[in-house]
Parts: sequence; C-alpha cells; structure tokens
Amino acid sequence: MWLPTNRAVSEVTSAQKVIRIISPRGMLSSWAMGHGKLKKRMAWQIYQKRNLATATAFHATGQQEAEDLRSLGFQQPIAVIPNGVVTPVAMPPRTLSPDHKNVLFLSRIHPVKGLLNLVQAWAHVKPSFEWKLVLAGPDESDHRRDVESLAKQLEVFEQIEFLGAVDDCEKWHRLRNADLFVLPSFSENFGIAIAESLLAELPVITTTATPWQALAENDIGWCVDPTADAIAIALREAVSQTEECRMDMGRRGGAWARDRFAWPSIASQMISFYRYLQGKENRPGFVI
Repeated sequence: MWLPTNRAVSEVTSAQKVIRIISPRGMLSSWAMGHGKLKKRMAWQIYQKRNLATATAFHATGQQEAEDLRSLGFQQPIAVIPNGVVTPVAMPPRTLSPDHKNVLFLSRIHPVKGLLNLVQAWAHVKPSFEWKLVLAGPDESDHRRDVESLAKQLEVFEQIEFLGAVDDCEKWHRLRNADLFVLPSFSENFGIAIAESLLAELPVITTTATPWQALAENDIGWCVDPTADAIAIALREAVSQTEECRMDMGRRGGAWARDRFAWPSIASQMISFYRYLQGKENRPGFVI
C-alpha cells in the first residue's frame, strides 16, 4: 500500500471517475503505522494521505480496522467483511498424538506475533511434559533466534519444537493434530490463521489486539490482553481442561466459523458492496 506507484493509480482513477476501493490489510493499524514511522510519516505527507482521501470506499476485514480508518479522519463508506477461508476438499482426520499434547502456533516468526510473551507465559504455566509448544512458520527479521534465546534462558527450550515454514497440506495436518491453537499477536487486521484453526475444530487463544473478541463471547476460545501474564492465565485454563471439553469447544468453534467464512457468503457481500457503490442497491447493513 505504501508503494509510490499507488499515487499514479490514484490520479488516473480519480481523473476518469473510476470507483476505487482500498483494502488496508492491517497497514493502517497503530502498530503498523509505528513500525518504520519516519519513512511512513514522509510518505503520508507526500502522497499517501491524499491517495486514501480520494478513494471511493474502503474494505475492512474487522471492526477495529474500520475504527482505525475513522480515527485517521476518513469518512468514506467502509464495508466490514471478513476474509473467506479455503479449506481442503477432504479435511484430514483428527489424529491426536498418544504420547503428548500440542499447543500450535502457526504464523510468521516475527516480533508483531507476540512470541516472546508466549514463551514467557509457557514458562509461567510450566505445563507437564506431556504438553509441547509447536511453533510453525517462516522466520522473519531473524526473530527465531530471539525466541530460542529466551526459551533457553527460561529453561523451556526442550518443550518447544520449531518447524519452520510449512506448505498448505502440512498446515492442515498440523492443525488437525493439535490440541490447542495460540496466536498472541500485538496486531492483526484479521488473522486468517485463527479462522483456519476454528475450521479445523481447535479451541483458540488470542489477544484483544486481534478482531476475535467473539471467541470469548461464544465460548469457543480465549481473547485476552496481549501480555505474558494474561496469556499464561488462558494457557493454564486451557491445558487444565479435559480433552473432551477442548474437543467440544473445537466442534462448536468449527460450526460457528463455517457459518461466517465460507467464500460464497463473502463473495455475495462483496458483490452487494460493489453494486451499492454503483448506485444499484441500497446501503448494506455491513457498510458503515
């Protein structure tokens, strides 16, 4: 979104009166705006603010992203429509390990994902050695080294498995082999990994810095402050539950997610939004 070429797109579409919708994808969150702040401040003044101000409308994947846009002063229509999720034609069977239980993190190994808080929380909880913390995802900004260093310092390194990047097929197998999913991020505009985890029928722990307060509201997971202490409390509660209780929570989460993130439903909402902007439909309820 910050590429200067977007300035040319903005000028051409404005001159030709073409409808232009911008999906920020988390790039305007307070965390993202503060990351590389000096360059972004310069770009904001030179071209970015005008690019956004001349857009016809915005697409936000969650309420918080819509609020971020309003806080920056933009008053155009905003469609709040979540991402759709593509699941395997045949979901892999549930094959839990008889030897140990897995808490799975599956995302980028990056400072924004809150992994240092997660390792501290794991050390606070000190679950029995039948539990393992599995971290899957590509390493960015050499952050894995920081995570490993903290795990060794807190003497929990032996309970943590680093998988590295996984392909789509392995991703779904890992989700179906896990007992619990955790994404302790400092910022997420949506968090597709959470939606995928719910569809794999896993209970989820995440933070209030993501748009997933519905987890706690529907008793299908935990949504807590993005701190080590709060994550530790949620972890302790989750690992102390019976396997039957966690699986029941996962099944309810799967049913809840299937109602919301199927692509036909998402596509229908986007088409309705386009038709509204063309003056062919009334304002949909998801447009604010």
